[in-house]
Amino acid sequence: MVESLARRVIAALSQRPWLVAALTLALALPALLLHLGWQPLLVDEPIRALVALEMHYSGHFFAPTLQGLPYYNKPPLFNWLLVALFRLTGRQDEFILRLPTIAALLLYTTALWRVLRPQLGSRLAFTVALAFATTGRVLFYDSFLGLIDLWHAGLTWLGFMAVWYLGQRQQWTRLFVLTYTLTAVGFLLKGLPSVVFQGLALLVYFLDTRQWRRLFSWQHVLGVGVMLSILGRIFSSTAGTTRSKWPWLRSGRSRASARWPLSPWPILFNTCCYFPSISSSIFCPGRCWYCACWCRGRAVSLPGSRFCATTRCCFWPFCRCIGCRRLPFRAISLCWCRWA
Repeated sequence: MVESLARRVIAALSQRPWLVAALTLALALPALLLHLGWQPLLVDEPIRALVALEMHYSGHFFAPTLQGLPYYNKPPLFNWLLVALFRLTGRQDEFILRLPTIAALLLYTTALWRVLRPQLGSRLAFTVALAFATTGRVLFYDSFLGLIDLWHAGLTWLGFMAVWYLGQRQQWTRLFVLTYTLTAVGFLLKGLPSVVFQGLALLVYFLDTRQWRRLFSWQHVLGVGVMLSILGRIFSSTAGTTRSKWPWLRSGRSRASARWPLSPWPILFNTCCYFPSISSSIFCPGRCWYCACWCRGRAVSLPGSRFCATTRCCFWPFCRCIGCRRLPFRAISLCWCRWA
């Protein structure tokens, strides 16, 4: 009787996908928002909070400070978001600091569903998006800390998907303009890694498809110009507040140099041995689901799987060497596989 009732419920829900989405959101919001502000600030949260508070009270939106001293380790976009929330709500506490992370998770999951729907269908795309939102790293770490990483990961993933999607349709102007716009926004969130991610993604795609001449086209020059025009406006606004015209660029380069060892071989060896094992916990339980379908012969590769796999392999050594562990590639591993 219970089994027949369960089958009826599943059949009814399968005919009303909007009801499934509404129920999922109704369950997710309390789970994400309850007790969001109970824990004290952890890891990098005190830095993000203090920089945003000083910006809020001083009104110097293009000259961030930390304890009164110039702070250019991170560009100001995330601080602007926090300042806007401080002024809209009139509160400066842990809950408000972490609220942008919840918004980033919901937007990231929605983007996964929307981008994958033409390839996988609405129901399976929703399942893949939900599998990403419930991975171990997101569920137990990224979803309750007020950090930049989910925003940056979502923008980076959208850039990767735009390269593949628009490249397959040979819409080169839209490809370069859109991806370099996303790169500029990513740079304003986290700095130099966004530029490196964009360059490597373009290299992977155009070398894999044997269209490397596109890298020297006028469309590429146009995309770079769009990015420089966005960033140039921000840099020009800091010209009167610091001696350097490129403070975030210099800061990002110096921190990357400090993280890069004199000999990269130990780090690369650590990448091959350590990261595959730790990623097992990061991707669970979605990886267990995929492995079960693979063992039963129900996993089917889709167009784009090769690009995603190649991109991920190329980015692993770079991200490990610069100390970037919160990758946007958790979604990539789940995105381009279909279960019959």
